[in-house]
Amino acid sequence: ADSYYHLNQKTEALVEYKKLSEIYGNPYMEDALTRVAEISYDNQDYQTALDYFKRLQLQASTIDKINMARLGVLRSAFLMNDNQTTINIASQIIEDVASKTDVVNEALYNRAKAYINLNEYDLAINDLNKVANEVRSAQGAEAKYLLALLWFESGDIDKSENEIMEFAAMN
Repeated sequence: ADSYYHLNQKTEALVEYKKLSEIYGNPYMEDALTRVAEISYDNQDYQTALDYFKRLQLQASTIDKINMARLGVLRSAFLMNDNQTTINIASQIIEDVASKTDVVNEALYNRAKAYINLNEYDLAINDLNKVANEVRSAQGAEAKYLLALLWFESGDIDKSENEIMEFAAMN
């Protein structure tokens, strides 16, 4: 599996890593789960990536691998519009005091978008307000835009206009 991977033969590597991930007690389990999740994600097979990132999250032996798995679950679920999984894993990431600021912001943004999909606008606005403070990032700028849009769609033109003016002043 590793040889195929390093020769950039990802399809063949994926088959072999999947086989490894099915062997109970396999000392290479973490690596196999990581590679299957990674290759599947890169191939835009988000369901498989999600499944393997979840398995990795449960079997990871280090905090770094657990954090990588959680981020993989977040991104895969988000891209699949799996709103409940996105909200659940984002909440775990946000509540973890060891999570890095950029990862927390990504989790807040993704959770807000999931809340919007579920018509939970108050919860979305709460998350978007936390991300919108930093408009130099793509997520921060998008959060500011979404806030203005949500206020506009709810009929609160003054708040919508205020968001736009704040955004302009921040740039």
